Amino acid sequence: MKNIFKIISVLSVLLFMLTTSCTEKENTWIADLEHGAYLVLDVVPDAVQGVTAVSEVTFVATLRDPAGTVADYTLSIVGTIGGVQTAEFVVGTYTTFPLSFDWGINELAAAVGLTAADISFGDAFNFSGTVTHINGTVYGAETPTYDDGVLDLAGGTNDEIVDPTNGYRNGFAFGFVIGCPADTYNSASIPGNWNAFSATWPADGTVVFTIDAADPNVMLVDGMAALDGMVDTPEPMRLTVDPADNSVLCDPDVILAVNFYGFDNMFLTGNGTIFPCAGNTILINLEYHVVQGSFGTYGYVFTPL
Repeated sequence: MKNIFKIISVLSVLLFMLTTSCTEKENTWIADLEHGAYLVLDVVPDAVQGVTAVSEVTFVATLRDPAGTVADYTLSIVGTIGGVQTAEFVVGTYTTFPLSFDWGINELAAAVGLTAADISFGDAFNFSGTVTHINGTVYGAETPTYDDGVLDLAGGTNDEIVDPTNGYRNGFAFGFVIGCPADTYNSASIPGNWNAFSATWPADGTVVFTIDAADPNVMLVDGMAALDGMVDTPEPMRLTVDPADNSVLCDPDVILAVNFYGFDNMFLTGNGTIFPCAGNTILINLEYHVVQGSFGTYGYVFTPL
């Protein structure tokens, strides 16, 4: 079985919202941004593809140009295969939209220089796109950045990229992981020391997993608040597994720290996936809550030691 050592970082999008009226002159840079070049996915791709065999994996997507400003779109792909990241490969450059893909595992493997026999459960494919505006401006997947006093915009975005009714549809960056078959979760393989790592929250340390005596599908995780140096940790984090699809849900009704950096009653919420056929690796997004508000959501990878 393959272990996942490095996988999928949390994707983020910056949304610009204009809530007050402005003159045309004041609004110039906003207008430029709103009329940038971008593609959106018609349907949110599943972040995890649960299949019973790798041969069943397919990737179907349609990208469209809602603003009519795209001259061309270059799509690249990177695989994370057996925990090792491949080189980046250019899939192609396209000038006609909507743009549709319907790839099976053979096409996906070939796109990263491999064959279907090289691909297994827990492997991932990540895509990134670069768009050229009809005026020649190039937009990529970078987060907008700002210099002091100077607007230095890298990349482009628009409200339509994030649709509350349809989720994250950014055509600049998307991908998926091959999930494990249903009913492969085995509670007996869970207890022990695990590594908890987040690339976006300062966490990289050891936590202890046990199984709830009343429910074998509930994993208890001791040491989450201790990763932040907290000592008043009344309860372990509770993660509930659904063996039917290997999804993982964090129980919000558990106080993990009474005092968290001076704030009250820290608890976590979130959901993710366990990969029983890939070393039991867990990928999960966790939001840090306190009575006073939220610290935000961060991607975690849990791996047995």
